[in-house]
Amino acid sequence: MRSAILVDTGAIYALADQDDTWHEPVKFFLEGSAHSLIVPVTVLPEVCYLINTYLGQQAERRFVAAPANGELTRPYCFRTFPDVCGFWKSMKTLT
Repeated sequence: MRSAILVDTGAIYALADQDDTWHEPVKFFLEGSAHSLIVPVTVLPEVCYLINTYLGQQAERRFVAAPANGELTRPYCFRTFPDVCGFWKSMKTLT
């Protein structure tokens, strides 16, 4: 069984914000990791809120559109609960 890493809000936000202190360390760690990445579906709205608040609406739109645009590929591919696709679709509709 391959091990997995639970990725929380702070790590995803750090990836989105290049000025965040943790941006490079998190990016370096995830790029070098062969582990599966698990993102609880509850993290996604939190990340959207933080990105919108601190990086702006355009950045949030880019984040929401990223899976559909093929930008979240390994090492940034996220395994989440099955209803995450519904989340992305509904968020894309709102933006």
